[in-house]
Amino acid sequence: MGKVLHDVVFTAVRAAQDAKKKYGKDKVMDATLGSLYNEEGIMVALDSVWDVFNDIPNIQKAKYASSLQGNIEYREAVKKWLGLPDAEVVATPGGSGAVSITFKNSLDQGDKILLPDVYWAPYLVMAVEQKLEVDYYQMFKGDHFDVESFKVKCLELMKEQGKVLVAINDPAHNPTGYTMSMNEWEQVMEFLNELANQGKVMLLNDIAYIDFVKDIKKSRKHFKLFKNINDNLLISVTFSISKTLTAYGLRVGAAVIVGKKKDSFKNACVHSARSVWSNVNNGGMVLFSEIMNDQVKLNRYIEEKEEFVKMLADRSNLFLKEAKDVGLDTYPHVEGFFVTVKVDSSIKDKVHERLNEELIFTINLPTGPRVALCSTSLDKVRVLAGKIKDIINEF
Repeated sequence: MGKVLHDVVFTAVRAAQDAKKKYGKDKVMDATLGSLYNEEGIMVALDSVWDVFNDIPNIQKAKYASSLQGNIEYREAVKKWLGLPDAEVVATPGGSGAVSITFKNSLDQGDKILLPDVYWAPYLVMAVEQKLEVDYYQMFKGDHFDVESFKVKCLELMKEQGKVLVAINDPAHNPTGYTMSMNEWEQVMEFLNELANQGKVMLLNDIAYIDFVKDIKKSRKHFKLFKNINDNLLISVTFSISKTLTAYGLRVGAAVIVGKKKDSFKNACVHSARSVWSNVNNGGMVLFSEIMNDQVKLNRYIEEKEEFVKMLADRSNLFLKEAKDVGLDTYPHVEGFFVTVKVDSSIKDKVHERLNEELIFTINLPTGPRVALCSTSLDKVRVLAGKIKDIINEF
């Protein structure tokens, strides 16, 4: 009783789709769904990925995975791709599955998880499902990650419950598109290693968008800070091929576990996997392994993907330039699928309604409208900042 899901993303997506049917898609600005679309308004399905999938024998696609933990070839390919050779990997249904089992196995019911105050909404759904409470650290101070707020809230939580699970969505944070600097990561990891002297600490690093950043090598640099960590510190890097391979519907991801006690946490996650989803999509795991272990296929994938990384950068550069020109306040943005506009909480719902009336569809977050640059063509991004600013000015 009382468990009713009100998903703001899919509600907004349906509203945008209804408007397209009524008014025509050319008149509608649909910046809702977090899937990648090209400049012609067609969802991107990378040929370098799906050609490989089509060559996988049907039996391979139909069969169960070889292990509840996930195929060994897939697990090794994930470690190699991310540059985390000493990790334990548990295959999951998308990044969502990885986040969910990390929540489940890090805390007891009634404990609090620590999230940024600008966050991906399904974190809250997962917390409710696991009977967890939620607290927040302030994510930004000016145009940078608020390391001090992060430290203060972690210390408060450690004092309150003797253990800490804290989430950082980086790089290309959903919903702002912020990427932390190496200096910010160094401060965070130095602090967490010290904090772990007081009790158990789990860092959840949600990297769903890691392969659509501007510099893929730079995106993995902070992983070197995950070596030689405190015995009481574990890290769950939650990975998804949904974004990496434009394979949203295959539902394949991984919890990549780092730390001295990774084996026992891996065992707990495998136990949870058996009790909830049992087996991850075999065809999707084979697909990832095939691409990552064949240099010709991998090179083709990287070359094709980079075209869309540049496309995203062009869109975000244009939106941010025009936002600056018209005085539209946004949260700090570096790269990725999304940008979020700052709107006072007292008017944000009214702004959302007016945007919809003007056939502009975004996601109405507690912090303001999330604009999905990933699904909005450059032509439609143009003047979008000005239109949003005009509507905000009405209030």
